[in-house]
Amino acid sequence: MNILYIVPQLNFGGVETHSIDLALGMKERGHSVLFISNGGKLVEKLTKNNIEHKTLPVHKKSLTSIFFLTKVVREIIKKRRIDIVHSHSRVPAWIGYFSSRRNAHFITTAHALYKPHLGSKAMAMGEKIIAVSNNVKEHLIKNFNVCNERIEVIYNGIKPYSEIEIEELKIKNKNLKNQLKTLEADLIIGSVGRLTKLKGYDILIKAFELLKQEGKTSKKVNEHQTTQISKVDQKDFGLPTVEHSYNMKLVIIGEGKERENLNNLAILLNLKDDVTFMGYKENAKEIIGLFDIYVQPSLKEGFSLSILEAMNWSLPVIVSDAGGMKEVIETGITGFVFKSGNHFDLAAKMKSLIESNELRNKMGNRGKKRLLEKFTLSHMIEQTEKVYLELIKK
Repeated sequence: MNILYIVPQLNFGGVETHSIDLALGMKERGHSVLFISNGGKLVEKLTKNNIEHKTLPVHKKSLTSIFFLTKVVREIIKKRRIDIVHSHSRVPAWIGYFSSRRNAHFITTAHALYKPHLGSKAMAMGEKIIAVSNNVKEHLIKNFNVCNERIEVIYNGIKPYSEIEIEELKIKNKNLKNQLKTLEADLIIGSVGRLTKLKGYDILIKAFELLKQEGKTSKKVNEHQTTQISKVDQKDFGLPTVEHSYNMKLVIIGEGKERENLNNLAILLNLKDDVTFMGYKENAKEIIGLFDIYVQPSLKEGFSLSILEAMNWSLPVIVSDAGGMKEVIETGITGFVFKSGNHFDLAAKMKSLIESNELRNKMGNRGKKRLLEKFTLSHMIEQTEKVYLELIKK
């Protein structure tokens, strides 16, 4: 099977990581893979694994560019006898749709809750549409009038660490922590993602400030305490009532337009020495192992690979109720789900984990088990290949 992937760019991000993982997985399964993007830091990962990459400006939101690139890509499809064209974003979807007509089967993966306008319509025009969560699927049906039968929900997946890999990475992270004084703390709360408004990092910083300023059992947090533990686990987990004093740090990995604003917010809230912005890190999924608690505070999110990476490290995870993240985290079991945009509710959830090492361990271990059962890379690749083969059989 000859497969063509089209992605806007190959820099740091969930869509980019997802599509590269798919490409590598399909090659391992014996398929021929070609990749088209505008280039980026991650192209090297493809070429190192003998996957051909063509650099074309498929990120440009221009009708003239889309028209021109459709002709170019159509010739590539014909010349390479491409069977499957798989697009992972809106402009690549338009190019993929027009260039594949009568030439190849066209598939899209919807990674987000796209606004229902003409620019996004191409994401709903695949013969098959892969949705990364049930939440995304429902959004496509409601806002793009896609019939249920055309959508396949395939959760993102990652490669789980072995026990040996975990121990090796712990040694590596210990050395990193010794080098960085900013990471000297009794407890580290962390997050990974693009620094944009939709990621909600201002909410995380405000919640962290509540805990630092008022203390872990402050009235301000308790008045908004909405933590929900299932009846089955309430006795087992048991929230603590004893006050604790921690030297806590908040670490955020990622780059984006909001970095300066977020840094200014941290300074304004007197958190300059308590919040560390590490910037883009190629080995972010390894550094997550330094965290004690992982938080994804997004205001809008189709899915998040980063929360899987945190589960891979057996960390308890707190996510907002935005998008498909709540399908991954079992609240009160593997972590907590808080009301999106509500830093009081987030602080309450964080407080529960901060005050109980036992609770953190139990939730983290259960999260790792859930990862192995439902969110592995091999399962994602297998399910995607199945979609490809079913189309070709038709």
